[in-house]
Amino acid sequence: MALSSGFPPTDCLTLQKHYTEKLNSKLYPLAAYSGRWGHFSFIAEGGGKMTGKMISIAMERSFDVIDKKWDNDIYVKMYRSAVTSGLIAKLGPERWTVLCIIASYMDEQGNCFPSQSAIAKGFGCTRQTALRWINSLLAFRWNNRPVIERVKNRRRNGLSYYTILPLSQLAIFNGEVEPTGDVQSHDFKELDVKDLDVTMSKSTTSDVKEPDVTMSKVFDTNYNHYNKNHSNKNHSNQIAKAGTVGNTDIDPTDLTHPKKIIEYFCEKYRQRYTVNYNPNWKRDVGLVKNKLMTVYEPVQIRSIIDTVFAEYDTRWKKDTYPRPSIGQLATWLSNEALAVAEEEQRTDFTQVKRHGGYSVEAIMARLERGSGKE
Repeated sequence: MALSSGFPPTDCLTLQKHYTEKLNSKLYPLAAYSGRWGHFSFIAEGGGKMTGKMISIAMERSFDVIDKKWDNDIYVKMYRSAVTSGLIAKLGPERWTVLCIIASYMDEQGNCFPSQSAIAKGFGCTRQTALRWINSLLAFRWNNRPVIERVKNRRRNGLSYYTILPLSQLAIFNGEVEPTGDVQSHDFKELDVKDLDVTMSKSTTSDVKEPDVTMSKVFDTNYNHYNKNHSNKNHSNQIAKAGTVGNTDIDPTDLTHPKKIIEYFCEKYRQRYTVNYNPNWKRDVGLVKNKLMTVYEPVQIRSIIDTVFAEYDTRWKKDTYPRPSIGQLATWLSNEALAVAEEEQRTDFTQVKRHGGYSVEAIMARLERGSGKE
């Protein structure tokens, strides 16, 4: 869509008349004016044929005649085909909510940088609950393929970010999606009772010269969320014998196989309780492979196991479950332990930043001796 008369007039009454004429001539699909605040906005349609979209991220641009600037809003738009194809039903309400929250932090390259805290706030739940559904969404498959993945970003201090894949049918700014092959053309109507298309494509042109907008700057995003690239606490290289496990030289960084993970769990168990843990290999290998390795990276699994044995007795011990097990680890305990590990990392970072690496006790001792100052 192009503005044939050049830059819009700045006088409010003239502006109202200008766009009312355009609206009556149906050059604009939707427009609105607020005389009280002198604010006029228009929303333009994006061009091109529908290519099997189920969900899209759209941008609404509005011109503030008082401040003489453009404003931008982002929203998620769902098509009926998202329901008729079965995508929403298979995702379920929790994974669907997390997908939409992550998508709302998407930039123009399709990358999303929300923190776990931001996702939890948008979800209205605890960080532990949000983490569980984030991992569930990462493990989710649609037509045997993932809809979202976590990617290492070397340009952002090694932190990871999320990429929503084309097969998820979630397009950014009228971008292309991968056809599913089972969506009918009559399903492309939006779920809007007024049947108004309010999408503004980034490719839409006008006679007004507009600055480039980086959508990732719209949100207050915290990049300090836990991911596979964070460093974990150093561990002793002295590993006790595993007894029934039979491996006395386990590399804690090589947790890329279910057997290695179980052996590492057994080593930590023996170190903590001075007795052997007897795994049910047939059952536990399946649990670790399907419940842990499909959700977490090896460095996360190591951090989870370390945290479990450091904190279990004070946080999760019960009369019926006096010690941790692989069954617990593969179900609810991994999410809890990962959240604790992330919190400890933030605490350690703040401690170093505020006190130069010294603990409060060490600083007080130095002050008492008169040998140093804060």
